[in-house]
Amino acid sequence: MIVPLNRAIPWPVSRVLTIEETVHLDGLLAALGERYDEAFQKCQVVRLEGPGTVADAAHQLIVAAAEFRQASEERAHATRSGERTSTAPAWNSSTEKMNDELDAFIEMARAMIAVD
Repeated sequence: MIVPLNRAIPWPVSRVLTIEETVHLDGLLAALGERYDEAFQKCQVVRLEGPGTVADAAHQLIVAAAEFRQASEERAHATRSGERTSTAPAWNSSTEKMNDELDAFIEMARAMIAVD
């Protein structure tokens, strides 16, 4: 979702989005919401049934994903309203954090699978 959203939400804002761009962005944000909901459910299963270290990694991943989702919505709102600020509100840091947490979760899960 990072790459398509980054393309759909130009930063810094240089112009108002067209109607077509806004419709496309709304579709991406809806897809992000659906993927977040699915990831949340799966992370909850891991937190309930998985070993402690993997459960902790799943929790950190879903927190980071929630921050990314919020930052995406904030950036989309700023772009839609034509706010010409010089920095992307929390976008870069939330994107990096989510990627880092995803990598940590994958490594933790791989280590657990390798042990079994």
